[in-house]
Amino acid sequence: RTLRESATLATTAWLPPGFHFAGAEEAGAPRAPISPLSPRELEVAALVAEGLTNRAIAETLVISERTAERHIANIMAKLGMNSRAHIAAYVAAGLSR
Repeated sequence: RTLRESATLATTAWLPPGFHFAGAEEAGAPRAPISPLSPRELEVAALVAEGLTNRAIAETLVISERTAERHIANIMAKLGMNSRAHIAAYVAAGLSR
C-alpha cells in the first residue's frame, strides 16, 4: 500500500471517539459521519501516526510544508493535544475499534 492509499483508507475507515451518524433517523437518508476533524485532517493524522515528517506529509499530499504544519496545529487544537505522539495514539485507538 502506498502512503496516499493508507491516508485515504484511514480517512474512510477510521471512526474517531464520539463518532455518530448524522441523519440516521431519516429513512433511506445517506448516513454521513461527523468528526471534529476534516477529511484532510484525518489524512494528515494518519500520516503523522505512520511517523512521517511535515515535509514527507506535504510531499505525499501535494501541499506545502507550511500547510502540513497548520493541519497538525489544527488537529492538536481541536483534540486538545500537544504532541504528535498524542495524535498517533488517537489514530491507533480509532483504528483498533
